[in-house]
Amino acid sequence: MTPGKFGDAEYDGSMANIRINHLALCGTARGGAELRIVDERPAHLRDHQEPKSMKITIGDAKDVDLSDGAAVALAVGALNTTLTDAQTKVGTLTADLVTAKTTIEARDGTIVALTQQVKDAEVTPAKLQQLADARSLVIGKAKALHPAIVVDGKTDVDIRKEAVMAKLGDAAKDMADAAIEGAFVAFTNDVKVGDARNTVVPIGAPVVLGDAATEYTNDRNKQRRALADAWRTPFNPADAAA
Repeated sequence: MTPGKFGDAEYDGSMANIRINHLALCGTARGGAELRIVDERPAHLRDHQEPKSMKITIGDAKDVDLSDGAAVALAVGALNTTLTDAQTKVGTLTADLVTAKTTIEARDGTIVALTQQVKDAEVTPAKLQQLADARSLVIGKAKALHPAIVVDGKTDVDIRKEAVMAKLGDAAKDMADAAIEGAFVAFTNDVKVGDARNTVVPIGAPVVLGDAATEYTNDRNKQRRALADAWRTPFNPADAAA
């Protein structure tokens, strides 16, 4: 028993180290107004301390209430799915870009190669002359083997084969093109053919008639002299009538 004071009230004794073994719910607590259980805020605090809801946008979800855990989880899950799909698409597009780049580089290489081929195949006067000289050489040597050979409309391969067959007969009929060419070279190794650009070779005989350029120049000069001296020739009515 120890007297004391609690607020404005005085007491004669107090209890300590109390072991509570039961609770009783009643209209008025014997221990005073402080001994109460409440399940809501007092009215005087409710208007000022009631937590306000916060709504935000998460991905495509609008006005998601942060206090609603289920709604937040659903919106975040949808956003994660969208991000995963976007990452997958980015990976696919990246792979497609690499493939497209490889394809473009391959086509660039093809274009370069084709451009070079076109350039190499470009017909120039020099190349035309080389082709003409090479063909004339084949024709000249072929005529040395087979004077009656007709070369018009025939390829060099056909000309060589016909010339070799004239020498070997049926033995050359089934020979491969490479074998024909080898035989042609062997047969014509010592044959001398004049410069095709300055000689005239008649069909049917490998005989050089002369310098074509010189012949042309002489004839042209003769014609010019005749025209220059025409005024000296007396007029003949018969020539006019003709």
